[in-house]
Amino acid sequence: MSGSHTETLKDYIIGEAVAELLKLHASLTTRLLLAHLSKMAAVERDIEKSQAIQLALKEISASQAAYAGDLTPSAPPSVAVPDSTNKTH
Repeated sequence: MSGSHTETLKDYIIGEAVAELLKLHASLTTRLLLAHLSKMAAVERDIEKSQAIQLALKEISASQAAYAGDLTPSAPPSVAVPDSTNKTH
């Protein structure tokens, strides 16, 4: 299976999982999407689809981990604010 085909299939599977969750009127969260993809992986018999689901799980998990890393407390960026109290007349 080519990389391009795998990527396309992965994107399709993610879309399919999202559509199924929306049909269930479920909250669309990363955790729920990962859980649904895991259920899909458990029952998938097609090797190509199974590999694409695993790729989707890996990609979404990595994205979630990176996003969580961005939420760590840090000092706010400093912003220089010009002093506007002294005006020349």
